[in-house]
Amino acid sequence: MKILADVLTLSRGVLVLVILLCGLSHGIDALLTIVVLTIICWITDVLDGKFARQAPDPTKLGSLDLVMDLGLGLALAICFVAWGFLPLAAVIIPVLIVVLSAGVFRFYATQKFVLGLTYGALAYFVWQTSVLWGWIVLGSWGFLIILNPERTRQQVFGFLKEVGKLFQRKTS
Repeated sequence: MKILADVLTLSRGVLVLVILLCGLSHGIDALLTIVVLTIICWITDVLDGKFARQAPDPTKLGSLDLVMDLGLGLALAICFVAWGFLPLAAVIIPVLIVVLSAGVFRFYATQKFVLGLTYGALAYFVWQTSVLWGWIVLGSWGFLIILNPERTRQQVFGFLKEVGKLFQRKTS
């Protein structure tokens, strides 16, 4: 299981690079290809986590899981800028916020929030291009929730717990 989890994590990294290269070299014509590759990335993310949790020892590439997730979001955002869907500032500002919040303040909810915004932008842009493919993106989200409902619950409640830290008052 451990080796399979690592292979899936590594394959997601390769797919992220393919998405970026495809999006930059073929432009908006690559949107549907990028959608399919992104859905495959999401599936490998769910599966590598599932297999890694079943392994008795930690995986070698488990620490790169978040890097791959953020890499996918950044690759998509770069494509959106290159295609004229988003201004450069709409990518640079969230990236700076994520880096500052995680690196300086140890607040990690912004990573999930920005990734969610990026995936939402993907769904929106796809929907504008093809309603059928928009449904495919939305359906893939539903499939991922069905594939691993416990992890989905953990992710949602983990995000809410992290956000809740902002509102907790320190008592002495």
